[in-house]
Amino acid sequence: MSSVASPTTVVTTTVTALVPASTDSDSPIVVPTQGKIQLPCPAMEGETRKIQLSDGTAQFAMHCGMSFGSKGSLDILAVVVYSYLDCLRACASYNRNSGSKTCVAATFNANLGNVGPNNGNCWLKNATSPRSISDNSAVGGILD
Repeated sequence: MSSVASPTTVVTTTVTALVPASTDSDSPIVVPTQGKIQLPCPAMEGETRKIQLSDGTAQFAMHCGMSFGSKGSLDILAVVVYSYLDCLRACASYNRNSGSKTCVAATFNANLGNVGPNNGNCWLKNATSPRSISDNSAVGGILD
């Protein structure tokens, strides 16, 4: 009796994972505390940014290098965010959750080095005056 080897076929399959290798929600992340977040200024000067919430849309007129001073306006809330859009979203969400239009503007400062001394880098405002001009590391959004 003779033995005949049968042909062998090798199939290589590549599997691409659609989820991250680690889905452990307890994994720590490192958030930046220094440097500047990139802003699309001065290109977005005068443009409108729309923030979509579950029950509607809020529109903000954007002003590069603008901040709203403390005389005549009140910081409703100071928070730390990592994009100017999140700052606008905080203002719109505040109004939705409070059932009012108390937040009429938001100021975002991209310089993370100033977060500690200023207790945040996003300030929800109840007024838009007085206005002050700063460098393009700040952007103000006025609720339409």
